[in-house]
Amino acid sequence: LYDKDSKEGIEARNMIELERPGEKLPDKIGAFLTRDWPQVVPGKFPPGYQAGFLVARRDPSIMNEMVDVIKEGNYTAGWGRGYGWGN
Repeated sequence: LYDKDSKEGIEARNMIELERPGEKLPDKIGAFLTRDWPQVVPGKFPPGYQAGFLVARRDPSIMNEMVDVIKEGNYTAGWGRGYGWGN
């Protein structure tokens, strides 16, 4: 919601717990997804999304991109890495 260089933007970005801490965030975040960490089997990765949380900007193209991924039908049944949408 805030410009990355604003006081609020800097504070907000500092509070985001990243899955890959070394990765740089984009200048403008169009969507942000959390994972369902409580459902992770110890020692397994990745966690699921079913109880995660999605935040997206009021930008119709973000929603269109998500719908396109689902409509593509590239779904692999199963559990764990290599399964799900877009694999």
